[in-house]
Amino acid sequence: MKKYLLATLGLIFSAAGLMAQSTIYSQTFGGSFNSWTTVDNTSGGTAGKWTHNANATIASPSYGSQTNGSPTAANGFAIMLSDGNTNAVNTDLISPAINCTGHTYVGLQFSQWLAVYSSATATVSISTDATNWTQIYDGLSASTFANPETVQFDISSYAANQATVYLKFNYQATNDLWWSVDDIKVLDLPALDVATLSVNGDDYIGISNFPITTTIQNQGGTVVNDVTLTYDIGGADVTTQTFHGLTLLPFATTSVTFTAKAPLTTVAANTINVTASAPNGGTDANSANDVATKVVTTLSHVPVKNVLVEEFSTAVCGYCPGGATRVSEIVAADAYAVPVTIHAGFYTDNMTTADDNTLAAAFTNAAPTACIDRILFPKQTQLAIGVSGMGSTANEWKDAVEARHPVTPPVSISASNTYDNTSRVLSVTVTANFYGPVTGNFRMNCYVVEDSVVGSGNGYDQHSYYHDSPTTLNPWLGEGTYISSGTYGIAGYVHNHVERKLLDGVWGVAGVIPATTADGGSYTKTYTFTLPAGYNDSHVSIVPFVYEYNSNYTSGKNEVLNVLSLPLNSADSNAAPVAVVVSGIQEPAKDGAIQVSLYPNPANDVVNLDYSVANTSKLSFEVYNVMGQLVSNIEESTFAKGDYQTRINTAKYQSGLYFVTVKNQSQVLQTLKFVINR
Repeated sequence: MKKYLLATLGLIFSAAGLMAQSTIYSQTFGGSFNSWTTVDNTSGGTAGKWTHNANATIASPSYGSQTNGSPTAANGFAIMLSDGNTNAVNTDLISPAINCTGHTYVGLQFSQWLAVYSSATATVSISTDATNWTQIYDGLSASTFANPETVQFDISSYAANQATVYLKFNYQATNDLWWSVDDIKVLDLPALDVATLSVNGDDYIGISNFPITTTIQNQGGTVVNDVTLTYDIGGADVTTQTFHGLTLLPFATTSVTFTAKAPLTTVAANTINVTASAPNGGTDANSANDVATKVVTTLSHVPVKNVLVEEFSTAVCGYCPGGATRVSEIVAADAYAVPVTIHAGFYTDNMTTADDNTLAAAFTNAAPTACIDRILFPKQTQLAIGVSGMGSTANEWKDAVEARHPVTPPVSISASNTYDNTSRVLSVTVTANFYGPVTGNFRMNCYVVEDSVVGSGNGYDQHSYYHDSPTTLNPWLGEGTYISSGTYGIAGYVHNHVERKLLDGVWGVAGVIPATTADGGSYTKTYTFTLPAGYNDSHVSIVPFVYEYNSNYTSGKNEVLNVLSLPLNSADSNAAPVAVVVSGIQEPAKDGAIQVSLYPNPANDVVNLDYSVANTSKLSFEVYNVMGQLVSNIEESTFAKGDYQTRINTAKYQSGLYFVTVKNQSQVLQTLKFVINR
């Protein structure tokens, strides 16, 4: 369960350019360290120091060329690169004296890219005499590990009205990647300034009364307890609400939800604007950061969502049997997951194609890794994310797949194919069916995938580091023949989901799907491909998908919207069902404790329950089918006063009528009805 009305004290916000305060001091490291000093604190002073990087490219010994995304990285930045250095590094980067005289509220902001495993420490300390230091930031615990990430926090208690203020960035590690720092600013803060950072929620929804949740930040120097927020839908349906009791510290953020939901009752691209004003009943110092906007498109139908899992794996990768195990766990648990294995990322093998190398160059530099719908997940610096190996029950890929599944897509896919096993000619027709006016650079493409690929020699025999790992969770214990220290080769290894061909080039082509789609728009393309003689056609499947293309592969605009998998000589679809209009039964709560609303209705894979708790209550939720059988139960928990949302996963429910019963201990407070129509 997620409580939206939450006073978050985190001091990180991964965005750039939000500050409008005046600048006391700035440093962008253009061309050199510019009067900053760097110190090697190790005995003998031989481990290493911070260095000045002259452009945006980081040359990592283990991870190859990496691009720093800070706003001024092209002109240089400060970095401590410990990757490939087995010495115990302990180094300081120290500022010159900064004069904060006459400034009552002072903030610190800098851009960073912290890329570490676990043992490194990255801290910022402050001093007024360059001798006695106070730590004010711990990067390992506070960073989101984004690239770039803007760090902001209040330093008024240390720096206000001080004639000399010094900053120290200290990095300690042993062969543990890097910390890069850029765009450092010491800021003069106004007394009152609340910024609206974002309007939250899904981009696509079914027709419903949509809860408006927004994230705000205190960019002033005093604690904000109250703020007035207003939302409108394209300038109409204006709703204003004052939120009290926030206790929002300088640079802290919080998410709040309006009591009145937005009536998104027609198929349209709805522009939702949220505006902040009157912090603590006073005047906001900066109107430029008051408004955040989001386009939420209401759909005529809610399609079934499948999730694309693009695993990077090679025969020479000793950890890749663990990756294959994680994919098999996903396939066994989540029928909506569609796996494709790309043989690149860590060298190549006999199954590697030119397409594989292109995808690996864009998405990863390691294996086993996986792109999940080509989404950049939190705390990830690249689209393809790593995964825990054998000996752990964790499966980060599975977590990401299940996080993507409830997301509403604007498009479904219909596909059919014919295959002539004499000529080996394959013809595939793919149709993308959109259910609303959606704007973007949308492209379709289609993988040809082969299962159960077995070959002989180094290009197929799978390397494994798990032969000698005596854990109960390791299925590869004892598998393979000794190759070299710690490495074994598994002859006859079965490679599944092997990528053989992308039928429309690596990135597809523009123009098949228009820049703005129509409700009910169907966009079709046919592909022809001759299967090479070496492919076992009885093991071949077709994986068509639709995604939004962007040449910046970590921009967040390469999202796979939907995907399908089907065997040769077959047709399939995950098209949306015909909409059925059924309203939730809103029985009044017997004691006024809560009032619940349910959406979307009809539903597919998820049902949202929004509710406000007036008094501390012990709530539970039960879902019954039309026969009165209990099909799901969310156990009793204690809820304090506030606004909440609970999501019920209905992906495995059959089509039909269902009831949600809300209880406060044993007392039934409310019953709501919804329909699943697949």
